[in-house]
Amino acid sequence: MKQYGSVIGNQARQRYGLVERILLFASSCRGRLRYELRPVDLHQAIDVALANAAGLIEAAHATVQCEIPEGLPLVVANAEALSQCLQNLITIALKYASGARRIGIRTAERTWRCA
Repeated sequence: MKQYGSVIGNQARQRYGLVERILLFASSCRGRLRYELRPVDLHQAIDVALANAAGLIEAAHATVQCEIPEGLPLVVANAEALSQCLQNLITIALKYASGARRIGIRTAERTWRCA
């Protein structure tokens, strides 16, 4: 009961945050508000997403395997929006995982050039 209560509490906080971000996004689409973009460490963003989804991961008896090389460059993003996006992907993976319930997270450095 205590574990499920903790999961419910975490999910309620996450849903509240999601509603706030949806309202923020809607405002930004209307030109009223813009996301604050700044350099973000992917390691930290992934750690935050995993910490926020820890209750769900545990309740699903899932394991997470991360392949995140050291020395990745920072990405320019809104840290909160990026973390929420990663949490959404984790939640979807848990929902549609079958069998072993294993989630893999892998990052790699890519160079993009615009012509």
